[in-house]
Amino acid sequence: MNYEQIIAEKDVVILQLSKENEWVLSKLESLKTAYESLKQDSDMKILDLQHQLNQFKRLIYGRTSERYVSDNNGQLNLFAHSEGVSSVETLQTVQTEEITYKRKKSNHKGRQLLNQCGHLEVEEIIVDVDDKDGLDHMGFIETRKLAIKSSKLYIKKYIRHRYINKITDEIKIADPIIEPIEKCEADISLLRHVTVSKFVDHQPEYRIQQMFKRHGVDIPSSTMNNWTHRIASLVQPVADHIKHQIINSSYMQMDESRIRVMSGKKQGTHQGYMWVMSSPAKKYIYFEYHPSRGREGPKEILSQFKGKFQSDGYSVYQKIEDRNENITHYECWAHVRRKFHESIPSDKKRAGHVLQQIQKLYEIERRCREANLDHEQRRQERSLAVGVLTSLKEWLEAEALVVTPKSPLGQAMEYALKRWNRLANYVNDGEIEIDNNLVENAIRPLALGRKNYLFAGSHDAASNIAVFYTLFGTCKAMQINPEKYMDWLLIKICTTKLSEVHTMTPQAYAAETENQGR
Repeated sequence: MNYEQIIAEKDVVILQLSKENEWVLSKLESLKTAYESLKQDSDMKILDLQHQLNQFKRLIYGRTSERYVSDNNGQLNLFAHSEGVSSVETLQTVQTEEITYKRKKSNHKGRQLLNQCGHLEVEEIIVDVDDKDGLDHMGFIETRKLAIKSSKLYIKKYIRHRYINKITDEIKIADPIIEPIEKCEADISLLRHVTVSKFVDHQPEYRIQQMFKRHGVDIPSSTMNNWTHRIASLVQPVADHIKHQIINSSYMQMDESRIRVMSGKKQGTHQGYMWVMSSPAKKYIYFEYHPSRGREGPKEILSQFKGKFQSDGYSVYQKIEDRNENITHYECWAHVRRKFHESIPSDKKRAGHVLQQIQKLYEIERRCREANLDHEQRRQERSLAVGVLTSLKEWLEAEALVVTPKSPLGQAMEYALKRWNRLANYVNDGEIEIDNNLVENAIRPLALGRKNYLFAGSHDAASNIAVFYTLFGTCKAMQINPEKYMDWLLIKICTTKLSEVHTMTPQAYAAETENQGR
């Protein structure tokens, strides 16, 4: 083999090795790219799992409040001192500074609790000395205590007298007693007690039955269930009228919450939903049960509504709005605030900035509420919020370009920006609330009841639950005693025509009792 052949073979080998080297380098580069991508995905998954863990910990152990307190809250730094002044000089100034202040005089009125109890029955207990022979009485010392006796079951015995006219043999009998449920062994007071205990005080039926057993009365579960079912059927027209009033208002809020329902299966329960409507102006609350969270429920309700509608960011509402030109849709700032509050552990600085801006919006609302402004005055006052909203949107749009989209903060930003017009338009109408909290507060009794009675026995039972939460939720919104309202309603409904159902609402009760008090 000559020198030229050796050189040629060497060049071929070098070229082959060079190509192999380029392939290895390209493979290495692709592996590096794949590694970086996997690492980024892994970091995002870790961040997402950490975010979920934080939410679960907060749900189990943490506080439910979403109040945000900035690190820079105006408190002075203990170790800060002015430029050019030593810390020793600062300390000496503090030691020699004289501080004067005026203390507000206390207006404590003493034992206020007993002063509001003049309407209560008084039981006198005489406490005397053992041996008072040879003593002259010189008065007494009176001590009052607010006490309670556990409610006791007792029998109401109605005696209806009968008379006969001996000349005509005509028999006259006293009027029959009022019975909401015909031939029912329970008095109105007991029917009211059962419903209020369950749907206002969140007591499941088995606990109520145990309480009655302590009085020596065993009420079967089937009997108590029958009472609840028949009362719900009786007062259903009142709940329907409340729904009609909300539907015919100019502004309503809506939200939904889950409820477990026994569906006849051998194992497990069905996930049903309560759709809740509120009229802030009329203070009416309405619950309606549907077996699913699909669009059928809100679509049926909103098909009858024309006006301003407020909800959270559930996509079903947006789809319904797109097909219903009679609805003007607004969304809820409380939901936006919640998402940024949940993203604090992942990016405290950016999330904190947004929460501070939202606090400014709520501060304007607080001033409007304290000044008791009407709708037009509130709209004018909200002009102060326009600048806050404009700067906040610009900041979100800029920061969204550098924040990881799948991070908790990135998702919170996307949620807000995607719905910005429906969030910000509240400033143009003083009737619209800044958030959906009024209807969310109405759902709280359902959430508390859910933790106690766990599930509804059937779809019909869930519908009955909706009826009672409608009545008692409206009572709560109007600050009406639910026990007194149920006593009044169960008597009135027996003597009132269906065409006069408007005279049996909590609003009608409040008007009647107000007139009687004058």
